Amino acid sequence: MVDNAEQSIRRAQKLLETSSSIENYISIKIKPTNGTCCCFDCWPRRWDTINEQISHYGHLEDEGDVSIGDRDEKFVLQCHENGPEIIIPIGIAGASLVINIANLVVNIIKNRQKEKIGAQFKITKRVIIHNRIIEENVMEINFPISKENVTLLNCKIKEILEKDKN
Repeated sequence: MVDNAEQSIRRAQKLLETSSSIENYISIKIKPTNGTCCCFDCWPRRWDTINEQISHYGHLEDEGDVSIGDRDEKFVLQCHENGPEIIIPIGIAGASLVINIANLVVNIIKNRQKEKIGAQFKITKRVIIHNRIIEENVMEINFPISKENVTLLNCKIKEILEKDKN
């Protein structure tokens, strides 16, 4: 499946049961900088571990998606060949949401670290404004992931969510 920001948001809207404009969402992409495939066949243990982590909310399948969170702090995790994607409605930046998303991103990266030594990831924020996809490189993470990177990632995710809250 080709990664397309609008298509990803439309898929997320169905799971979140929202129908607002595609401009009311933030996408956080987690991509290997070398462009390797991130499907279930290429990253089997990582996806198994992530599915264990999110099992309370559902089971993610290859090229699929799952809604994660409770009440007004829901977001969607999607599997794409070019990297996982998290879709978040703008305006729901609670403290627990930031922690849940940051923990998920860290777990995705740490689990990949167990499978492939020396990999690097790029965290990218995507939004759609006036029917244009705007991408912003948030940070790059090299293995092994350090405590400093985890702290920085938490801050960056909080920044992303709070910046677009209004």
